Amino acid sequence: MGLFGKEPDVRQMQDSGDIDGLIKALKHHKEQVRRQAAEALGRLKGARSIDPLLEALNDRSDEVRGEVLGALGGMWNDRICQSLILILSDKNAVLAKKAAALLEEKGWKPHNSEEMLCFLTAKDNWAGMAAQGDYLVEPLIKRLTDPKVDAVVKWAVAITLSYIDTPFAVQSLTKLTGDNAGYALFALENKTAGIDAASKYLINLLRGSGQLQASASRALSTLGTAALGQLAKIVLAGPKNESRYTRIWALRALVIILAQTGDVGAKDVLYRIPIPPKVQNLRMDQITYFPDEEHSYHLWTVMFRRIFENPPESLVAATKSGLVSARGIGVLALSRYLDTSTMQIINSGLKDSNTEIIYASCLALAKIGSEEAAQALSALSGHEDSDIRASVAKALGSCANSTAIKTLSAMTGDSVLPVRVQAMHSLARITNLRIRR
Repeated sequence: MGLFGKEPDVRQMQDSGDIDGLIKALKHHKEQVRRQAAEALGRLKGARSIDPLLEALNDRSDEVRGEVLGALGGMWNDRICQSLILILSDKNAVLAKKAAALLEEKGWKPHNSEEMLCFLTAKDNWAGMAAQGDYLVEPLIKRLTDPKVDAVVKWAVAITLSYIDTPFAVQSLTKLTGDNAGYALFALENKTAGIDAASKYLINLLRGSGQLQASASRALSTLGTAALGQLAKIVLAGPKNESRYTRIWALRALVIILAQTGDVGAKDVLYRIPIPPKVQNLRMDQITYFPDEEHSYHLWTVMFRRIFENPPESLVAATKSGLVSARGIGVLALSRYLDTSTMQIINSGLKDSNTEIIYASCLALAKIGSEEAAQALSALSGHEDSDIRASVAKALGSCANSTAIKTLSAMTGDSVLPVRVQAMHSLARITNLRIRR
């Protein structure tokens, strides 16, 4: 006999219908006894065991709580339903998913947007959230601004918001400030609705400082030619009107748009930027670094002009440059000049040691969208860097073929939430692309 007395015989209590004894066993010091007691009470389905089981949902052991959920699923009333709704937001994803399954089994439907978001989160159905459109924008934004929500979850939310392409979503995102602006910048990528509001917000952040400038530049480049007007005003402005860094980041966004679209207007803007005579004739190999002074803006401009002066030969030459930015733009722009050799250059970028080149290759392959592109991307789906895996998953969303679907289906089981969420959205995007076709 131990310190706490003889261990109760749960099987015997179940066989004899001793509900009172099983209720007492729910508080036993041994986890195994508590778990077995919950399971037995679930089999007996005694009404007076409901309250003790509801209390046991707060057990310190998630294993016991899981058994309690199963027991309560066999009994049903409003109090059980309300308790399971609360479990949808539990930190333990397994318990939340089990609660969602039980609620769905009983025919329960979410009554408001907050319950719908909790329900879909518990089911790990992030693509389903985007399908709800504006209905879930407010609770999703609330997650982004909640300091208690983990950063990993916030990135998953930002990815989901990027697939809700409505004016209301854009308007809501442009209200985010401070640390939350970084999530907004990502969520605003590739928007086609509310372009004016998105551009204005992104331009304001482009005029800021630090990492937000780089993120704003990237987001602006995804808006395509719709952002050219505002970008042109900045890159053509003098140092008295716009800071050097603002102009450089605006220039990078403009050049990425040019690389992806070949837009004549973008190229025209690039060649209208005033350049001092002493640098305007420099060759690509003569530009080896960018000094921390106004002169650097002119060097950036000349470098980009050299990249596009004689495509595709000048693009191929850029991919061999010692300047990472030149290589990245060269790889990206080659997606518009496809042949065996250029495809080989783009694919080799996936193996580059610099992540900027890998991202550029992912973008290029997404634009190509072929079976060969999907195969090249799929080879990188197991990369050790989760950010790269997420980029691969996003790029595969533009490849509506069997290889992309197979790879993305596997990636929905990734251990890192943002990668998993991106894969889900990309699969949904492929489905939509196929329906439209």
